[in-house]
Amino acid sequence: MTVITRLGGPGTAPCTGPGTAPCTGPGTGPGTGPGTGDGPCIGPCLPVPQEPTIRIIPTVGRFFFIPNSDLQLTNPLMIPADQFVDDNGNAVASFPNLDQNSYHNLYINGILQEGGSYSVSTNALNINPTTETIYAGTPIILETVQFSIQIIT
Repeated sequence: MTVITRLGGPGTAPCTGPGTAPCTGPGTGPGTGPGTGDGPCIGPCLPVPQEPTIRIIPTVGRFFFIPNSDLQLTNPLMIPADQFVDDNGNAVASFPNLDQNSYHNLYINGILQEGGSYSVSTNALNINPTTETIYAGTPIILETVQFSIQIIT
């Protein structure tokens, strides 16, 4: 969006609109301001650049898996993406490919897990080995957050 501003002579305030709209600020030329009278702006109409509006748009995805049997974490555990469902209960073919403007969180039984305890690819969630067990029926939730920007001029 561009605002057209009409500028008066040197030292005058801008006025808005086409033609010879009255000045609206202080100045030394025709217009409204200290020690001056009312009158039309004099000079060409010039576009005044406007600051762009920047919107940050988050896109959140949540993926759910509930194991039917206990999962022993004595070895690395890989859970394929196609074992998960999304917020609407729809099967998932893959996870989003995350970049530097994105992140993911893993929750096991509602508890946020340390970032170094797992990794995510588009095809699978990989949980690093520990001495723990994830029991049958324990919810595993992968949350992804991606940020994009929209510049409005």
